[in-house]
Amino acid sequence: MKKQKDFQSIDKIKIYNIKLFKISTISILLIFCLPLTYYFHFTLKTDAIFTHFYYIPIVLSSLWWPYKSIIISAFLSSILLVLQIVAPIHAEIYINITRVLMFLTVSIIISFLIEKRHLLEGKLRTYGKSLEQKIYGWEESYKKLEESANKPIILIGLKGKLLSLNNCAASNLGGKPKDYISKTLWDIFPKKVADERFKDHQKVIQSGRSNVKEITVSFIGIEYCYLARIQPIRNKSGDINSVLILDNDITDRKKAEKYLVELEEKYHIVFENTGTATMIIKEDRTISIINTQCEKLSGYSKKEIENKMKWTDFVIPEDLKRMKKYHIARRRAGEKPTTEYEFRMTDKKGNVKNIFLKIGMIPDTKKSIASFIDITERKQAEENVKNIKNELQMILDSVPAIIFYKDTEGRIIRANKTLADSLKMSVKDIVGKTTVELFPREQAEKMRKDDREVIISGKPKKDIIQPYDTPEGTRWVITDKMPYKDKEGKITGIISLSKDITVQRKSEQKLKQTYWRLKKIMDATIDTMSNI
Repeated sequence: MKKQKDFQSIDKIKIYNIKLFKISTISILLIFCLPLTYYFHFTLKTDAIFTHFYYIPIVLSSLWWPYKSIIISAFLSSILLVLQIVAPIHAEIYINITRVLMFLTVSIIISFLIEKRHLLEGKLRTYGKSLEQKIYGWEESYKKLEESANKPIILIGLKGKLLSLNNCAASNLGGKPKDYISKTLWDIFPKKVADERFKDHQKVIQSGRSNVKEITVSFIGIEYCYLARIQPIRNKSGDINSVLILDNDITDRKKAEKYLVELEEKYHIVFENTGTATMIIKEDRTISIINTQCEKLSGYSKKEIENKMKWTDFVIPEDLKRMKKYHIARRRAGEKPTTEYEFRMTDKKGNVKNIFLKIGMIPDTKKSIASFIDITERKQAEENVKNIKNELQMILDSVPAIIFYKDTEGRIIRANKTLADSLKMSVKDIVGKTTVELFPREQAEKMRKDDREVIISGKPKKDIIQPYDTPEGTRWVITDKMPYKDKEGKITGIISLSKDITVQRKSEQKLKQTYWRLKKIMDATIDTMSNI
């Protein structure tokens, strides 16, 4: 109990730390936006704001808190609009309004996609689970009957007195033959049982014909069941003076019959409650038995299907040839066709459904048993997830910055078009490669070192200014790297966001060159004036 509380406490601390990290990250980014905007508006006195940085808190907050991120977008929007009014510049208001709309649009779209993804993942888990049950053949439960010599044999007189019995009969009664000779049925059995058996003997004596009857008796608290053959015994005069009882112990057989009845009931219960549509198929493809789930799946009733319809009546033409081939091969010796596959079927209303099939042969028969799982919704969910991933890729490609994710081994698992364009490669060719394969070794090693620092520390590393070689020459970027964590908070890679600052870099270099050129001219002018 104490350990459970400790684990719960640790989980709460982890959740709190994650929340604190997210809040801190967004807060830092928002705080940084204020001096950045102030610098461009009041220092540089220009309306050209580095608004691409604003997308970082917007995108992150949308990923972490869908729809609540609109608050972040609204806050950044208010900064732009307020400073539009108070800043000492004259800029068109529609520029900042356009930026505000872009902030809100990006926040809403990402929030919608993230929430949609969560819903679809839930459906996949619900429908991604399936139940499979195996149907076993009936067990052989009959035991061998005793050899004839071991069957009980008893000779009873007209008044119900035991005249003789063998060792097997005496053993069944719990003693030796001498213990029971000369005793009556009422001395051995309860009165009700003795009366019933004596009545059976009298019927044989009166009719003079043998009779076979099942009887149940209890010895020493154990119940036995016998198939008794009662036949009359005549003296020399032809008069009946006794009856011979040949008891065939069928106790085991009765138990086996009872077990088989119970097994059949259990089999029927399992067949009806497997949770999947199940049917038994004959060699000629006729469906012999279906369960209730099969009725629901097909839309037909048992009366309409059983021994009337074939499984080929449900399969669409495109899948029919393949499944017929499996059906024949399954009944041929030495061939082992697949036992699990997908196909499409139509129900009574003409609806096409995607089905997962598991099928096998019933031992010692030409029949097969098949179970079906409707995976139509799962297929649709998978398609929806694929569409969402494509939409997310479109959003990443539309951002005018280099964005890519890498795993802890340095392999790129997702990249946007901006990176691909800069390297003159396709996104498909980039995914799966490492930075060593894409960039010069020295540059790649610097990237790897920054990556490891972020992964080990678990903290973002920002404002990394570095060059990288492209087919068009050397480009300069300013990069932020953040740890990428899974739901449990484990770091599984990094997110890299880079902005091309090649133009700014070249401008700085030109300014420095101009400065030194002017300085040389001024120094020369001063020297000349001094000489005069």
